[in-house]
Amino acid sequence: MTNPADEQVAHSGQDNAQHRRSRRSLPVRDWPAADRAAWQAARATGSSLFAGRGSASKLSAATADNYAFGYGCWLQHLAEQGQLNSDEPPVARFTHVRMDGFVVAMQERGAGNAAIAQTLRNLRAFMRHVAPQADLGWLTQPCGWSLQQALPSKPRTVKTEDVRQGLRFAMAMSERGAAMEPGHERSRILRDAALAAVLLTTGLRKGELTALQLGNLQVRSDGSAVVRPARETDKTRVQLQDVLTPAVMRLLQLYLNEARGRFPRAQGSERLWFGMKGPMTGEGVSRAWELFCKDCYGQRIGPHVARHWLTRAAATHAPELAFDAAMMLGHGIDVAQRHYAEAGSLHAGLRHAERIDRLRKGRPASVPSSAPPSPGLG
Repeated sequence: MTNPADEQVAHSGQDNAQHRRSRRSLPVRDWPAADRAAWQAARATGSSLFAGRGSASKLSAATADNYAFGYGCWLQHLAEQGQLNSDEPPVARFTHVRMDGFVVAMQERGAGNAAIAQTLRNLRAFMRHVAPQADLGWLTQPCGWSLQQALPSKPRTVKTEDVRQGLRFAMAMSERGAAMEPGHERSRILRDAALAAVLLTTGLRKGELTALQLGNLQVRSDGSAVVRPARETDKTRVQLQDVLTPAVMRLLQLYLNEARGRFPRAQGSERLWFGMKGPMTGEGVSRAWELFCKDCYGQRIGPHVARHWLTRAAATHAPELAFDAAMMLGHGIDVAQRHYAEAGSLHAGLRHAERIDRLRKGRPASVPSSAPPSPGLG
């Protein structure tokens, strides 16, 4: 665990990282006039069905920012090479030679193939809105290859951890924090324990977690609570809600009652999660989760992994639960089918072997050899 000084250093490092990131991308305000006007026209909204609004007007703010950031990286690269001519139309800037130089520059900066491929996709998507008639399909099909063929990425190896172990650790962590003297460290420990417990039991995405407000919690008479994410639709277009068990709610209530109000700027705000600089950002959630995983599991990994752990836990217990987990987490049917296929053959075989063993020992075949896992510890 870190002390307040360590967290201040971490905040400073985060600010420096954000500054370095911004330097790699030319801000929209500094784009050439033609480029800036084209993007503003694409983002324009209007009431007319056939005029007055751009094709990018329906993009979410996060998606639009990603597209603009990628295009800003491209313009920044051209500026560093002395090739950013304000009189040149946006489409004319895209040449094979320049794009090769852009890719090499990203590689020299340490970007992996997956990050480079995503940047190229974002560039292509950006230009579809700015210049829909331009023939720039080659950005995502270099020499007729797919980006996966041209820039093959290595899959990450992530160890699957036991969700129940993490919840037990979070509960012990919360108890330890509650026994401490009032102070920032105590508040941070109570917050991180509650944050980890919510992630481990709901699989909320990082953006959904940071957007949560107090009004998203609906406490029930049995001590549990219904959580309605701020973004209530997902890839499957299904409205989502999660349930926090009484055990998890105890950790969350301890944070709300004894820690949240001690963070600056928490008073009068409806936001649920706070840090020393105000409402928690995605980076703050990642940092808190990574520290938790390091202490609990011995590895530092991002918060998105909790979604995979939940899905794998369900599929391991019973492959057919993979589809229920997919609906709960908002995964597409292809993800559910993959988890089902991975778990189906192995674990169905193991359960069949247990059934045969029970029959040989004269026990009823319908009685399972072990109780199902209880991720919520409720």
